[in-house]
Amino acid sequence: DATVCDTYPLDSPSYLVPEMDGVRVLNITSHDFLHRVPDSCVEVFQIGSMAPGALLLEASKEYEAGSQKADEYLREIREKSGLERAVEQCIAAAAYEYEPTTQKALLRAASFGKCFLQAYRPENFVEMCRMLRLLNALRDYTVGLPLSYTQYPFVELAGLVQRRMFPLAIRVCELLHLAEQQGRSRVLEHWACYKVKDEERLPTLIHERLGDTAGISYEEVAARATDMGRTELAVRLLDYEARAEKQVPLLMRLKRWELALLKAIESGDTDLVAISVSNVLDLCDQWCRQNRPDLLRGLLEAEDEHQELGFYHIRQSYASFEVNLTCIPPALNDAATEFSKAKNDFAAKATEDQFRLLRQQKQHSQKLGLDLLHLSLHATILKLLRSGHVAIAERFVRDHHLPDRRWWWLKVEALAYLGDWLELEKFSKSKKSPIGYQPFVDACLKHGNRFEARKYIHKLPPEQKVKGCLMAIDAASERKSEDDLALILSRLPSSIEPRVNDKLEALRNQLGRR
Repeated sequence: DATVCDTYPLDSPSYLVPEMDGVRVLNITSHDFLHRVPDSCVEVFQIGSMAPGALLLEASKEYEAGSQKADEYLREIREKSGLERAVEQCIAAAAYEYEPTTQKALLRAASFGKCFLQAYRPENFVEMCRMLRLLNALRDYTVGLPLSYTQYPFVELAGLVQRRMFPLAIRVCELLHLAEQQGRSRVLEHWACYKVKDEERLPTLIHERLGDTAGISYEEVAARATDMGRTELAVRLLDYEARAEKQVPLLMRLKRWELALLKAIESGDTDLVAISVSNVLDLCDQWCRQNRPDLLRGLLEAEDEHQELGFYHIRQSYASFEVNLTCIPPALNDAATEFSKAKNDFAAKATEDQFRLLRQQKQHSQKLGLDLLHLSLHATILKLLRSGHVAIAERFVRDHHLPDRRWWWLKVEALAYLGDWLELEKFSKSKKSPIGYQPFVDACLKHGNRFEARKYIHKLPPEQKVKGCLMAIDAASERKSEDDLALILSRLPSSIEPRVNDKLEALRNQLGRR
């Protein structure tokens, strides 16, 4: 009846806050919620109630106490065909209770009752358990959201987000089946923003707590943050480090070169400035090498790095070769000049020789129609000899001061390759061979002319002859050939080395046992 008024005395000044299902009464010491008692609670808890839910609650209590009265209550409920309704009443009443102990009693009664129902679907019971668990978490004093069951579907995520209860907010989204964009994604976005803000405030909070206490090193804290991968935090913590000799090395380790140089300059420590500048220049050098070689030259010239300038010109010359193989860049000549300034005589001479060789190769390639460019000196001379241009090959030998031994090796190989055995014999008699006569034998055999090889065998020193005999005997032994043995014996002189004789005896015995 709208005309009936109830009066409730209040002990202290209070605030009334209207809600969708009641009124909150707030004062300095308490927080009460005034609302109409739901029908399910009235049916279960009213004194003298014979509703199925009330009887099922009593049956559950008697069962836990081990009393046979539990069976009597169940019989009475079944006679009225109200067991399923009793279970639903207990579940519904549990939703509106605030005390966890009362909630558990009602849910135990519902669980007890549904054991006697064959076709009962437990989804409602399971969902209520989840909701009550979440409502109790929201009502906890650490969260401070005393929602009723009626208000639960309208819970504001903003309240949980503002309290930084992000896991709880995500759980609410799941139970309310909110869309991903309105629920979980929104909470995660707020969490990410909070973590960013928290990261920004962390250095200030650490400084407020530590202050300038003696014995505390911000550099050590920053180094620990670096090890944990929190680079930005480490950089901001170093702002509070008073000692520049601690700041600058760690900033360079973090690759904050500009900031490290600035701190070194501010400190006035010339050693720190020198170290920082050196690191910055090294970094600039690396960057120029990879991205702007044209800037590298100016940097090296400013520092009078003649050795590095020489290598720079070498790299540039080979870069131009990749574009045009027939081009001989003047950068090689510049490289030789820079190596001379750097007092690197070997590099200067080698570069000059290479430059001269390239010019000669280009000149004779065009004149003779041979592809000589970019060959080594050894390969160039060998190619000229094999092509029959002996005079030009000899000019290369003179111009580049090729040792006599190398010249003989090359000419022997080239004449054997051409099969010019007469010229090879003349060459062997031109003067005493600086490389001996074994290379002549090897070259003849390599190109399949044993007859010519025999001409040079008699010129071999005794030691090489003995070595050849031993190798022949070993070959015959491996093949186990009597014909090879006969051939060796026919070619041997009357007086032979004891080592050769011993080998022959061993071979005879081996073949004789067969």
